[in-house]
Amino acid sequence: MKKLLLVGAAALVVFSGCYKKEVAPESSAKTLTTTKWVIDKHVPIKAGGECAIASEIVLNADSTGYYVYPTKCASDDADTLRFNWRLSAEEANMYYTNVGGDPNFRVVVGISDYRYDALELRCQTKYKNRYLDGIFVANGTR
Repeated sequence: MKKLLLVGAAALVVFSGCYKKEVAPESSAKTLTTTKWVIDKHVPIKAGGECAIASEIVLNADSTGYYVYPTKCASDDADTLRFNWRLSAEEANMYYTNVGGDPNFRVVVGISDYRYDALELRCQTKYKNRYLDGIFVANGTR
């Protein structure tokens, strides 16, 4: 019995010295700015409304970003919608300013779901006729 107790105590000492080091997750801002985000889906899609849905969102580390719209709804629509952004402290919202070059257009875009491979943005406000929300998926790194 003493041998079993001694072996158990020795094993406890040996195994208590081993531990798994936790790896700190990357900050959301770093992942958001180093990943290509492409549209997975946007609900609802109405006939003819595809031109209002971005195919990609790019968030740069210098707090600038843009949406890519592959088709135009009107002849004067730009294929990219540029903006400045910042992430809220709790990482639940992004604050857009200077949207489309308009210093007076500001909007809060909520982050409903965020993982390293998926980004779900929610926003009730549109910029002109363009949506700012959608479910985007990671498409590699930039």
